[in-house]
Amino acid sequence: MKARIGIVLCLAAAAQADVHYFAENFEDIDGLVIEGNASYWGIAPVIGTEAYPSPFSAGGRQSGKIWYGVNGYDSTARMTITLPEMAGCDILELSVALAAPGHMTWESTHRDSLHLWCETGPIDSFLPTLRGSPLRSGLHGIDLSPVFQEFRYTLPHGIRSLTFAFASTALNEVIGIDSLCVTGCVVPVPGAAMLGVIGLAWAGRKLGKCVGRI
Repeated sequence: MKARIGIVLCLAAAAQADVHYFAENFEDIDGLVIEGNASYWGIAPVIGTEAYPSPFSAGGRQSGKIWYGVNGYDSTARMTITLPEMAGCDILELSVALAAPGHMTWESTHRDSLHLWCETGPIDSFLPTLRGSPLRSGLHGIDLSPVFQEFRYTLPHGIRSLTFAFASTALNEVIGIDSLCVTGCVVPVPGAAMLGVIGLAWAGRKLGKCVGRI
């Protein structure tokens, strides 16, 4: 399934607001910019392949194929996703499913890591706290495990891309990524919100009159 862009409607502060969303489910490589050795396994089923069995299992919102990265001895591996214009959204939120093998000896020197960036700076870093310990989210304090988990973030206004940067020192140390979704809400200005309330009240009166005639 390719990346999707859409618009849905919600009621916020008693006025109608547009909620924009972008989804990347990693069913193919369309829209992905790959650098370094990030495409060692690339996109594959969650169970892996015959040559490279997966260390992961489904969990959270994970479904279908997943993104694998990275092979050993590579500190330049990156996978970047270009986001659509979110039409002036005031609130941007990211959710993404992440996993990491539980049997790896992650380097406590932080040469083994996963970093999530946007063009304005870092969003989160996953680093081992001790040699051999799991990769831990610096923002949420949650360890990555072989079972996919959903992580949520508030994003800076106006960003146009997300980058997953990998570092690995030995072996086929990999990260699983799936079910990425960005939502943005256009919050009405106070005047527009009041007009929305008035409009809803007027519509309610008109509806009441129509019902009265039935």
